[in-house]
Formats: sequence, C-alpha cells, structure tokens
Amino acid sequence: MKRIISLLTLFICALTAVQAQFVNPVTISASQKKVGDDALEIVFQCTADAGWHVYGTDIADGGPTRAELTLEKQKGLKPDGKLKATGKVHKAMDDMFGMEVSYMEGSASFSQRFIITEPEYEVAGYLTYGACN
Repeated sequence: MKRIISLLTLFICALTAVQAQFVNPVTISASQKKVGDDALEIVFQCTADAGWHVYGTDIADGGPTRAELTLEKQKGLKPDGKLKATGKVHKAMDDMFGMEVSYMEGSASFSQRFIITEPEYEVAGYLTYGACN
C-alpha cells in the first residue's frame, strides 16, 4: 500500500512539473480593416513578456518556428502577397541554429492583405509563431 501511495505521489509530482513547463509569454490579438473598396487587411498584434522575442516570417527551414498564417477557410477573398512582419525587426546570427534569424522584441505585428473578390466574404485561420527568451 505504501508503495502505491509513493508511486501515485511521484506521478502527481511529475505531472505538476510537466504542466509547469507550459508558459504563454506572448499575448495575441487580431483585427481587420478595409483598405479601399477592394482589399482587407488582417493584423495580428503580439505582445511578448519582458525578455522574450517573437521570430519573424523570413526564417529558413531548419531554424526556429517562423510566423506563418494558415487559412482554414476563405470565401470571397484571395491573399495578396505573403504575411508581413511590421515594426522594428532585428536580424542576428543564432548560434544554436547556425543561421541568421529575424525577430521582434516586446511587441510584433504581422499583417496579411486580401483582395475582396465577392461582396460577401469570410476568412478563418490561425497564426503560428515561435518565441524565445
């Protein structure tokens, strides 16, 4: 019986330690605005905790997770170009990945422009990004 209680206690402690590793240092909000009569822009505003940075969009394969927009549904719109990082973008050599990476400290904005092709439009998706401290 003592052995079962000891194992159960160890298991609960291990779960607590694993759960404690999940932090969310970046807060994201999304907004949209019409640009003229035939375009729409979606903007993702990211705010990182002190000491954290968010990686940019132009990172090569094999590096940290770059910011990407995945569209799950789009109707009446078509993307106009790629997702763009706006704001103060830093570039530096990252020794861990052996490549130059782009990142933004404190806050970051990503925007995607769409051409409106129909009077009724709908878009759904999500932003994938990497962050590091």
